[in-house]
Amino acid sequence: MKLNHYILTRLNESFPDNPLEHDRAADLGLDETWLSQRLDLLEKYTAQSLARQTCMDFTWVVKCHERTPDWARNRISRHACIALYGVEKETFDSIRANRYFEAIYENQIPSNRLLCAYAFRAWILRDCATGVILTTRLDSDDGLARDYVETVQARFILNSHVDFSKGVVAQGNQYRLLDRTTAKQGPSQFLTYAELYSEDLRTTYFKDHHYCRPALVIPKIGWLQAHHQDNLANNLINSANFAAIDLQQVYERFPFLQPFA
Repeated sequence: MKLNHYILTRLNESFPDNPLEHDRAADLGLDETWLSQRLDLLEKYTAQSLARQTCMDFTWVVKCHERTPDWARNRISRHACIALYGVEKETFDSIRANRYFEAIYENQIPSNRLLCAYAFRAWILRDCATGVILTTRLDSDDGLARDYVETVQARFILNSHVDFSKGVVAQGNQYRLLDRTTAKQGPSQFLTYAELYSEDLRTTYFKDHHYCRPALVIPKIGWLQAHHQDNLANNLINSANFAAIDLQQVYERFPFLQPFA
């Protein structure tokens, strides 16, 4: 049976279903300074982690605010092609290249989690017509370990989530290990959901990750979070939950972080 794997990223929307975001301006994601800084993170962590996957059989879908300016759209699509293909976008057939960047527009309203799930569902239903559908959540300032895609494609369980219990938190050039099991924090947001193709696709966004119960939790490092001033959720993590990690272990799981890699 055909396997279709979609990695889903929300770029610059406002999220009213997240209590940490209530005090933020609805158009924060359109602010030029904020958006430029977020694209720096997208290029440094998200795109580079996908470019180094041991399995490249996936489609990366990026959901943006409909008023995302042209300079940002051009920067996203150009960098996605350079990162994933190693060459400029213009050298590819536009249909093939655009599989790695799709602007899914809002109707000028804040997007909550369910609206986001419906928008991703609509795009996936246009893109494929059969098989097993895997959807992975990847935020626009985070990354995946080099064998994340290969692992979840080999070990998925239908109608459930797969999670990795351990990850690395990056703050500049400093890295710390976070084991969510030890920290008793529940599932990570880096969940992959598996389901058969249907008109009622749920996707990994259908349910808040805090309330998911993954059928499989893989006890190794699977994800990377960037700790920065705009990441309010990470700022709430108790530093006592972090552990030291050897740099070589970080570089082995995330080769793009190694200097001159």
